[in-house]
Amino acid sequence: MTLRRRRPLPIRNAAVAALAVLGASGASAEPVRWVSEPYPPFSYVSPEGPGGLAIELVRAAHREAGMAEPEFVFMPWARVLAELATQRPVCVTAMARTPARERSYRWIGPFVASLMGVATRRDTELGGNAATALVGRNVVAIRGDVAVEAATRYGAEPARLSLADGPESAVRMLNAGRVEAWVHGQAVIRWTIASMKLRQEDYAVQFPLRMGDSYFACSKAVPDSYLAAIQHGLDALRRSKPGTASRYDNIVNPYLDGSIGP
Repeated sequence: MTLRRRRPLPIRNAAVAALAVLGASGASAEPVRWVSEPYPPFSYVSPEGPGGLAIELVRAAHREAGMAEPEFVFMPWARVLAELATQRPVCVTAMARTPARERSYRWIGPFVASLMGVATRRDTELGGNAATALVGRNVVAIRGDVAVEAATRYGAEPARLSLADGPESAVRMLNAGRVEAWVHGQAVIRWTIASMKLRQEDYAVQFPLRMGDSYFACSKAVPDSYLAAIQHGLDALRRSKPGTASRYDNIVNPYLDGSIGP
């Protein structure tokens, strides 16, 4: 897996950058800590270091704001949520912004749609429509993930919903026949299957469901100036001249169209 690195981008708004540096990185301010779960293609660790479309966007937004690229600490999703609940300035590389989460965090973004899907083995047939697809089925979702909420929208029953600690565990449960379906982000489902050296054609991903958009979520302790600077940087990445792709597109599209994979 090759991690592509780009040359530093020019500062588009020195005033915003300076405000962020003074407000969030001054001598008496605790630096913002960036955390992530392994969530490819959004975030992962390769032999070359942290990578993924969300990781690249965070780096590029910092460069755009005239700030040093942050380090990334990887941990299980349950621990990510625990870190965000502390009184320290912490941000996570990707979280679906939903009404249930709205007041718990501060937000930078959005950067992509949070698109869920139902993964099954090809020999498992799901009838009906999206709202009843998982009625009477044994289902798995990732503990603490928005996919748990999505599973209920697909008709999953709490007594038949298992919680896994990560995508690979969910795939193993699916392959062992312990569950009939796995609810998760569609891009992550496909990446996980490929990374485990399994054949995509042996699985079906059905019933796309948009669960809001993916954002960088931050704890309440992250300063306003920092949030404004990174939001400005992210917005600047989307701007482009007519007929040309934006820097945002150049980062995100290769991950979503399969040009970059495990």
